[in-house]
Amino acid sequence: NLVKEGLVLMESTREHRLIPLAAEYRAAQEHAKSSRLNLWQHGDITDDDAVEFGARR
Repeated sequence: NLVKEGLVLMESTREHRLIPLAAEYRAAQEHAKSSRLNLWQHGDITDDDAVEFGARR
């Protein structure tokens, strides 16, 4: 799937009926991240709080 290939990011959900699917997607995203596939090729692309990347103290 696209998540496992590192082509899309998974959004978290609180909808009860989607919890099993979300867990499956989360595992697929972790696989893509640890394998540095596509979006993850340069590491974690999610929010960064480092000052050199524009975050304020």
